Amino acid sequence: MWEKALPSSSVPYDIQVLLPWCEPDTVFFTPNERMARAIEQAYHQWQIEQGSQAWQPLAVRSLNQAMQRWALEYDLVEPLTQDELLYFWQGAIDVDAQQQTDFSWLSSAQVAREACQADELIDHFLLDSGAHFKHLMSAEPDSAAFLRWRHSVRTTLEVRNLKSSSQLWAALGQVKSSRQKRAVLVDFQTLTPLQRVVLERFFEELVDCDTTTRPEPTQAVTLSAFPEANQALSTIAQQIAALHRTDPEARITLVAPELQRDREQIDYHLRSAFGVLDDSYAALPVNFSAGLAAVDVPIISAALQVLKLLNGDLLPRELIALLHSPFLTLTASPQEARSLRKIIASLSPRELSLGALTAICEVLSARMPKARFAAFWSRYARVSLQSRPLHEHASRWNEMLEACGWPGSRVVDSVEYQAQSLWARVLTGLGRWDRIESQWSHKAALAHFQQSLQRTVFQPETPTYSVQVLGTLEASGLFFDHVFVLDCSVDRFPETVSLSPYLPRGMQRAHLLPRTCPDREYELASQLLWGFTYRARSVAYVYVDVADEQKVQPTPILGSLVPQLTLPSVSEPSADTCTPLWESFDDTYGIPIPADNKRRRVGSYHLAYQAQCPFKGYTNLRLRAEPYESLVDGFSAMEQGSLVHKAFEFMWLYASSPNDITTEVVDRAVTEAVNSLTSQRQRMVPEVALIAEKERLKAILMASLEFDLNRKQFKVLSHETPLEWSIDGITVGMRVDRIESLADGAIAIIDYKSSAPKTSSWFEGRLEQPQLPLYSLAMGEHVGAALFAEASANKPYALKGVAQQDVHKGVKVVEDWPELRSRWEEEVGVLARELVAGFAAVTPSRSGCDYCSYAGICRIADALGEGETDE
Repeated sequence: MWEKALPSSSVPYDIQVLLPWCEPDTVFFTPNERMARAIEQAYHQWQIEQGSQAWQPLAVRSLNQAMQRWALEYDLVEPLTQDELLYFWQGAIDVDAQQQTDFSWLSSAQVAREACQADELIDHFLLDSGAHFKHLMSAEPDSAAFLRWRHSVRTTLEVRNLKSSSQLWAALGQVKSSRQKRAVLVDFQTLTPLQRVVLERFFEELVDCDTTTRPEPTQAVTLSAFPEANQALSTIAQQIAALHRTDPEARITLVAPELQRDREQIDYHLRSAFGVLDDSYAALPVNFSAGLAAVDVPIISAALQVLKLLNGDLLPRELIALLHSPFLTLTASPQEARSLRKIIASLSPRELSLGALTAICEVLSARMPKARFAAFWSRYARVSLQSRPLHEHASRWNEMLEACGWPGSRVVDSVEYQAQSLWARVLTGLGRWDRIESQWSHKAALAHFQQSLQRTVFQPETPTYSVQVLGTLEASGLFFDHVFVLDCSVDRFPETVSLSPYLPRGMQRAHLLPRTCPDREYELASQLLWGFTYRARSVAYVYVDVADEQKVQPTPILGSLVPQLTLPSVSEPSADTCTPLWESFDDTYGIPIPADNKRRRVGSYHLAYQAQCPFKGYTNLRLRAEPYESLVDGFSAMEQGSLVHKAFEFMWLYASSPNDITTEVVDRAVTEAVNSLTSQRQRMVPEVALIAEKERLKAILMASLEFDLNRKQFKVLSHETPLEWSIDGITVGMRVDRIESLADGAIAIIDYKSSAPKTSSWFEGRLEQPQLPLYSLAMGEHVGAALFAEASANKPYALKGVAQQDVHKGVKVVEDWPELRSRWEEEVGVLARELVAGFAAVTPSRSGCDYCSYAGICRIADALGEGETDE
């Protein structure tokens, strides 16, 4: 069991470096809240170690916390959130684009983000100095356009008495306040001129404190190269777990420059190393500084999908996934969910527009009058058509989610409860937007809510552990025993230069704006890596030395910081010395079918599955493991096959000979076949697809008619004829596509196929194609031909199969017909007995595996090697 409480000695800060300034009327400022908490903890721990009984808490806070306190203290307007500010910027850019004819933007949202960042830089670096600033900005077209947008945004905010965060900083620089003695700035790499002006207004003295003051860096510094990222993460995770086992109180940190990108992989490898891969979220004794975007948390994502459903923004596959969400009860029963899923597949809408959802619910209500999903849609379908204040939208959404059972019928765990609480907070905060606009369409309201969830980080509260995974800026300034730093390549340290497109380049470089000077970026990266080297007992720098088949070099900064470091050789994966323990059991047979069980009534396809692979037959018949239906544009292959059957049925409905069929009969058969589709399905299919399908059906029918006119005389007796036949304890239900009487009086059975299967198994080996032999046996000894009619628009119409007498070219004549029928009966009996006995051996074959939906269950491809099956 891993230690789950942070030992007092594991506070990630060395308070000794700050003690000289720990005096009354002194405030410590940190670049982030994590460092502020660490300093506060370390100070309390130091007081305890000194034997103090009571002491004045240390005044320590991040700059953002200070800004919020001062804004409240001086009754300043609460600043706009980033989303709210971007709303005004995007609006100004869109209006300006309509008025300008010489340019347009591909994405006004992206332009708004970059323009908003440029506006903050202007405020924080005090660039707006009057006429000279405007002159420089007007000289470049993009900068001039930016000035127009900025003027429009600032005017709108002033009229509405709203401010951005940078404007709030500027307002703090104008307040009259009593000044405190001293502000200590702890490990600030960058403090903007505006922030310094504000601090000087509130404090008599500013002290810059650099905690990298040890005379020499630690000697335990390594640099490791790996050929790929997963190997690097796996090795580091194992080392972290080993260090934690040796000393549970050791302060261990993994620094990930791209933590949001790599979080999932890091979590996986740490869970594997700590042996909690399959345990709950809280089982891993590691704290992550970066959480998930709230929109990606499953319980929140499910709720958001329901709201998107009302906008017609959901895809069919997404709705099908929602039907099985543990956080929703959109349907009243598994039967309703399966019926709804099949309806969606049969109608195959390209998107779930409001009209498509209405059509789906019409079919569902016809099949299940009390369907919960249909009732839900009927009640809330018109919600998206109405505009209202955002707080009313939020209230309506809560009502809808309650109606569909969110957050589920089971008791939510701690992490899910925290996510549910976060959803409620963000939803309540949505009412802030009503001060911007009084009426919102459902689409716009949901877009703003989704953006808020996207920007909100979900970080579940867990116990504080001695192992931390942090971003580079969050880890800077903290003290640890062991540090592992990822991505230490020349591409990552230092950061590349990135200039704003809306500010003159000369202005940006002259004022040393962030990411504008290569030398400055090199200096900042050096300070960062220098800090890790000086604040830890051991530091491991890691990088992947190959990217896009190109050799990658480590950052040159490490060579200047630690001269004795040498370029490492590439780490090779260690051999696994563990001997796996295997457990095996025989699963050749499942559970037999009881004599009185309804599953002794099967279809011919069940015997076909059993013949191709007993596991496939058992899984389909006994486990009822039905594959999900495919969603396709236009008509699916199965749907096209059904339409061909319908067209042939209507063509032969009032005819027994090809001489009785005219072109008008063919046209009517095609029309009636297409009209057999439900009205909802016809509305879903594009008109061009309907026209193309009618042309395809007509081509097939005309080709078959021309073929039949050249055959020996025959008479069609029936079509789509139902049959039942019992053998060895099972009853097989089937439907014969067409039954003919041949010239010699024998009966021919015909099955339509787009491509006729091979019939070699009819004569030897396992009967892998039992369909026509079953039909022949069920109809008795009068049957003299078992034929496939190959009906496809891509190949000539043809008859294939076997017959007692000559029928047509391509049909094999069998000399000993009774002997063949006897073989068929014997082989069908074998299959029937296997079904009854529960025989379920995995038996790969080309015919069984090529189009099998159960490969993910039997895993035969993994056992044989990917793609390998026996023919």
